[in-house]
Amino acid sequence: LCIPLVHAAGGPVDGAVAETWWSEEYEYTFLEVMVTILMLWLALAFEAFWHYVGHDLKSSYQYGKMKSSTTREDVHHHDRDHHHSISHVQLATELVNRAGAEFMTLGFLASIIFAWSNAGAFAWCLESFPTTSKIKMPKTEADWLHLAEFVHFQLFLAMLLYFVLMARVVKGSVER
Repeated sequence: LCIPLVHAAGGPVDGAVAETWWSEEYEYTFLEVMVTILMLWLALAFEAFWHYVGHDLKSSYQYGKMKSSTTREDVHHHDRDHHHSISHVQLATELVNRAGAEFMTLGFLASIIFAWSNAGAFAWCLESFPTTSKIKMPKTEADWLHLAEFVHFQLFLAMLLYFVLMARVVKGSVER
């Protein structure tokens, strides 16, 4: 859904680059998918690291009022806090927290693109992945940067649409 929207809004075909490095749409799409896979792998690695860092914080000291204990047997152990009280999830709060974490992950990806650009990694891409008779590759560092930024924007748009949809689901669930 997002890819046609981005292309319709002025994607890589109508972008700022006057001369394209690909001659067939599949050549661009193939590399776009490869960059997307790389960015998703980096995002998953970042989120796994962030989860690892934050995991021990859940058992740290909690300030404020304690919840009342309950002895209901039908409540599973994972639905209880460390005081064995039932904990309830506020859907809107959970959605906002998760959206914030996803925006932070997109910020991490933006910093990776920025660092790659300034460290000359796109020049390395030019040397390491030259055009062959089987596949065309970007011709300049700017082409590589444009591709990375375009994929980053697609991920942002997809996440934005997802959270708009989830906000509607949460609103509908809370109203019932």
